[in-house]
Amino acid sequence: ESEATSRLILESMPDAIVIIDRDGQIVHANTQVETLFGYAPGEVMGQPVETLVPQRLRTGHEQQGFSFGEERNRRIMGLGQELFGRRKNESEFPVEVMLAPIDNSTNWDVLVAIRDNTRQRQAQEALRINEEKLRTLFEILPVGISFLGKDGRVNELNSALAKILELPRRDILAGN
Repeated sequence: ESEATSRLILESMPDAIVIIDRDGQIVHANTQVETLFGYAPGEVMGQPVETLVPQRLRTGHEQQGFSFGEERNRRIMGLGQELFGRRKNESEFPVEVMLAPIDNSTNWDVLVAIRDNTRQRQAQEALRINEEKLRTLFEILPVGISFLGKDGRVNELNSALAKILELPRRDILAGN
């Protein structure tokens, strides 16, 4: 019953879940692996986890692997880096990878949860583009504009305001 419950939980997860052994081989994969990567779970079982990593990143990945070193804590893999998965059709997509060590008497070593990060990356890029447009508009407007902090001090201003006030930007920001 416990094993059935565990399988039900793994299959219900919205993320692709793979469990790898101490040698880096996939020993379990849930059905989301097929949704995300295009591989049926049985196709990846027994394969190195690098099967899910783009060819161009495999060498570094094999060297780094899922090693926890001295600290075997749950963690997000590659925090601050752009990570990519590789689908069966060789296409790549951005991923977020969470690692959880498995400490038991089996050869299982790490549970890996993989999430498609495409929408988040697209949203971040759209936000960056919109911020760039807003910054350009803010700077080219012929009227003076400033933003005040909670303390009432100017914390941002455009060139037109500095020109209107006939003060250097740094003096206005310094509160002079």
